[in-house]
Amino acid sequence: YSSLPHWLSELTDTKLKKLLEQGDSQRVRELSLALITVLNEYEQTRETSPVSREERSYRVKVRSNITRALTALDLKTVSDIQQTSAALAQCTAVSREFICEECQNSTLNKLESMLEILQTDTKQGTVTPTEIADNILNIMGDLIHQVSQSASHLNFQLPYVDSPSSSSTTTSSSSSS
Repeated sequence: YSSLPHWLSELTDTKLKKLLEQGDSQRVRELSLALITVLNEYEQTRETSPVSREERSYRVKVRSNITRALTALDLKTVSDIQQTSAALAQCTAVSREFICEECQNSTLNKLESMLEILQTDTKQGTVTPTEIADNILNIMGDLIHQVSQSASHLNFQLPYVDSPSSSSTTTSSSSSS
């Protein structure tokens, strides 16, 4: 493999898809969270390094494949929601790589179903979902950030370099947070 993202991309294409086809929801969630955590950690170690177009495409593919797998899963329990929202929050954490429009839409749809389940469970007094709410808010914030970035950079592309901070900062010096 040419890089860690290349290897992770292969894993999401093979192992993750196989688990999804087998209907092993728990293992899909666990592997998804593990893979996206590894990718995010790797990216933090390469904060200021230039990233090739090929490596960026692998990173985007990993995030897209994991998002597709997670949003394809049925949510039945609060535990399912907790695990899925934690992994999705990691997928959206680097908004410049969460560019798959289909993934953004499926994530929003999955968030809606999470909120419906949580609303029912909290009315019954079975859960106080603070951690889940934090994950959902982070995902929504990252999606909003991505949409606003896409709109503001429609005709202006910057060279892709990992920035030292989280997705809330951009490489554009004209934007202020």
